Amino acid sequence: MAVGLGQRVNGGDLLVQLDSARAHQTVAEAEAAVAEAEARLAEDRRRLRIARNLIKKRNIAQNEVDERAAQVKISQAALKRLEADRAAARIELQRHEIRAPFAGVVAEKVSEVGEWVSPGMAVVELVASDQAEIEIPVPQSYFPHLKAGAPVAVRFNAFPEHEYETEPVVLVPVSDPTDRTFILRVRTLEKDIPLTPGMSARAAIRLQSGESGVVVPRDAMIRYPDGRITVWVLEPGDPSPKVTERRIGLGLSFDGFVHVSRGLEAGAEVVVRGNESLREGQPVRVTGPEG
Repeated sequence: MAVGLGQRVNGGDLLVQLDSARAHQTVAEAEAAVAEAEARLAEDRRRLRIARNLIKKRNIAQNEVDERAAQVKISQAALKRLEADRAAARIELQRHEIRAPFAGVVAEKVSEVGEWVSPGMAVVELVASDQAEIEIPVPQSYFPHLKAGAPVAVRFNAFPEHEYETEPVVLVPVSDPTDRTFILRVRTLEKDIPLTPGMSARAAIRLQSGESGVVVPRDAMIRYPDGRITVWVLEPGDPSPKVTERRIGLGLSFDGFVHVSRGLEAGAEVVVRGNESLREGQPVRVTGPEG
């Protein structure tokens, strides 16, 4: 093991050196086989040159020349095969050195010196702390707006007094059917934040809806099991105002308010407290902000 727990490494640094004695032996055998094949090919080419000179003087049969030419081709093919075997042996030797694919910190030493390992087995856990990414589960209704690149700011619970601007990394266009959310992955523009995997954060997505219209407080809405969403609206009455229920359509939500896309006109007064127990046409008394 070439590194210790908590050690910072650069991309390409040696992490683990496996026992490579057998791999070195395999490479040596492959190189010897290639050298032997090269010598055999050189000899076959020399014999072919001699045969071609003799055929001009009619001192050798054409059949012998053809056989020597065929032997050269066989030796060439054998050399290519052995060179491929040597290349494979060298690649196998390189695999006995496990190097860091990126700069980071050694978070865990999964294996110890002298331990047997097999292909695919983890030996070191490396964390790229300088390139930490934040995964944000976002309601699926915001997906069209985020495709246009809405700015996102995050606050980490470890540093609640600071807000950090981010840049998008990837928008995963696959919605979670259970939570009806998809994943937005971002990275902070500031590079020297001391982040570690598993930290929690809060994200604020600044959406530019390009719309203007009526909004109501979330507390004014009543949701029914059949999917209807309504609000109770004050209507003039004598001697007291009465309430009537209006079915509405919703747009984007923000800061405790929801945009009403249909069913409610600007200036309408809605009930925000006790609206669950109202009935159509019921007289009500309007209270002030402190009432």
